Amino acid sequence: MIQRLGQLLPCSPLLPRRLATSRREARVSKATRLMPMPHLLRRLATRQLEALQRASEATRLRLQRRLRRLVAHHLTSKAITGQQHALVCISAVTGMPIAIWHDQISCIRCSLKLTQLMKDGEVERVQDLSAADLSHEGTCYRNSKHSPASAEENAMASLAEYLLVDPKTGKIRPDDEAILGDFVIADGDTRGPLRFISRQAELVGDSWKGKAQYCPDIGHFIKCISNALFTLANKNTELRGKNLLEPVRIKVLVSDILKYIREYGADYKAYVSTDKSKLDEARARCLRRIENLIHHHCGDHGGCEMGDCKYLQIEDEIVAQYTEEFGDSKSREEIIALKLMDIREKYADNSRFSGMSMSMGQNARKKVLGAIFSRITPDCIDRVCLCLSSNPCENFFSVLVKYTSGKRVYLGKKDGWEVRLNFVAASKSNNRLTDEVRADLNIKETSFVREKSTNLKLKRKAYQAAYKKSEGYKKRRTLQKMGSKVALQANSKDPARHRSDKLKAKDIGKSTTSKGSAEPRRKKTKKTKCSNCKDIHPGMNCPEPSYRPVKSRKKPSKLCDPAYLSSLF
Repeated sequence: MIQRLGQLLPCSPLLPRRLATSRREARVSKATRLMPMPHLLRRLATRQLEALQRASEATRLRLQRRLRRLVAHHLTSKAITGQQHALVCISAVTGMPIAIWHDQISCIRCSLKLTQLMKDGEVERVQDLSAADLSHEGTCYRNSKHSPASAEENAMASLAEYLLVDPKTGKIRPDDEAILGDFVIADGDTRGPLRFISRQAELVGDSWKGKAQYCPDIGHFIKCISNALFTLANKNTELRGKNLLEPVRIKVLVSDILKYIREYGADYKAYVSTDKSKLDEARARCLRRIENLIHHHCGDHGGCEMGDCKYLQIEDEIVAQYTEEFGDSKSREEIIALKLMDIREKYADNSRFSGMSMSMGQNARKKVLGAIFSRITPDCIDRVCLCLSSNPCENFFSVLVKYTSGKRVYLGKKDGWEVRLNFVAASKSNNRLTDEVRADLNIKETSFVREKSTNLKLKRKAYQAAYKKSEGYKKRRTLQKMGSKVALQANSKDPARHRSDKLKAKDIGKSTTSKGSAEPRRKKTKKTKCSNCKDIHPGMNCPEPSYRPVKSRKKPSKLCDPAYLSSLF
C-alpha cells in the first residue's frame, strides 16, 4: 500500500492582465488566454524582462522577485514532491504489520557534495553532473532510482522475494518464517499485486500455480465505480443535468450497489462450501438487483424486489387497505389504476428524491449499466463480495504522518523516515511499546525532554528563517528543483507509475510460474525501412544519394505550357 501526492496543476498566471483598451489589445489578450502553458509562461517572462530593463532600481528589485517566482513555477509545475516511498505489508488475519519495504532517492551527503561543487564553480547545469561527481565518503542513504510515483510495482516484487528468501543466505526461509500470500488485497492503481503473486510463484514452482489471487479493496472498488459515473456524466451531455446523473444521485446509486454486494457476501460465505445451486441463485439475484437499480431510479419498478423498492411497498400497502375496506370486488391492477395518484403522492412524501426519477431513455440506461458492469462481472463478484479492505495500511500511514508532519516531504535526507516507519510498525504490534521501553531503561516521564525539544525547534526555526532570505539558498533551491524535475521525467512515463483504476477487479491475477502480464509493458518502437535505400538506419535523413526523382505535389504553372501561351495570342 502506498500513499502518494497528486500532481500539481498549473496555477493561474502570477501577473495581473491589464484591461484591454482597444480591439487589438483585446484580441492579443484572448490569444494569450488560449495559449498552451509553456508559451504563456514564455510570453509572461518576456514581458517581465522588458519591464525590468526600463524600470527604476526599486521597481527592478520587485520585478526580479516576480520573475524568480515565475521561473520557479515553471520548473515545479506537474512535479511530484517527495523523496521516499514505503510499502507496508499487513496480515489480513492478525492485522499486524509483517514487513516494510523502503525506497529513498535522496541523500544528505550527495546534497552537500552538490553544494560544494556549486561553490567551487564546477557545475552550472544539472545535466552536466554524473554519478561519479557526487561520490562521497560514508553511507549513501539513496537506495533506489524509482520515484514515489513509480516505485510500488518494483517494491512489491522485491517484497515478495524477501518474504520467502533470506537475503543473508540467499536460501528459502524455514516453514515457520516464510510467508506465502494466497490473497493479495490492494487498490487497483498499479499492477503491483500481480508482480507480487508472479514473483512468489516463480520462487515456489508449479505447486503454487493457480493458488494465489488478487482481491480488490472494496473501498477503492466502489470509488472507481463512482468515478466512472462522474466521467460518464461529464463526457455525455444527455446524462448530466437536473434529474440525471447528479452528484447526490450518483452517491445514492453507489451506496445501494455496495449494499447489494455486502448482502451477497453473506450468502457467499454461507453457501460457498455447502450448496452451489443456492450460491448461483444468490449471485444471479445480486446482479439482477444491480441492473434493476438504474431502472428503479428512472421510474420503472417492474423488475424491483419488494424489499428494495419503496414504491412497491406503498403500492402493496394501499392495495391492502382498499381490499380490507371494499373487499375483493376489483383486481390488483384495477385498484392500482384507481389509486395511482394516491400512490404517487405518498411515494413523493416518503422517497429519497421526493418521487423525482431520472429522465433517461433506454440508450442512456445502457451507457450507465455498461459503466457499472464493466467492473462488476460474474467472474469477479465472488472476490469483490468478500469486502476485504486495505484500511489497515491507510491507518498505518495516518499514524506515520503524525510523527513526520507530512506525506514523504520531510526527513528525506537521512534514515529518519525509515526509523519512524519501524517505530510505527512496532507500535501497531504492541500498544504499550513506549511504556515497556521506558520501564526497561528506568526512565521516568518528565517535562525535561519536552522543553529541550521545544527550544531546539525554536532555534532551528529561527536559523531556517534567516537562511531562506539569503541568495545562496535561492540559487541552491532553484538548482535542486531543476534536478528533481530532470530526475522525474523518466518516471513520469514509466509504465509502472500510478494510474487510477489501472488494475481492474476482473483481473484475478492467479499465480503462474511465468512473468506474463505482471511485468510492466513498455512501448516498442516500430522500425520502418527507408523509402530511398530500402534499409533501416537511424534518423530521418538517408545517407545514400537519392535513387529516384522527387515528385513535387505542386501543379505546374500554366505559364510553362506552350499550348496555353499560344492560345493567348
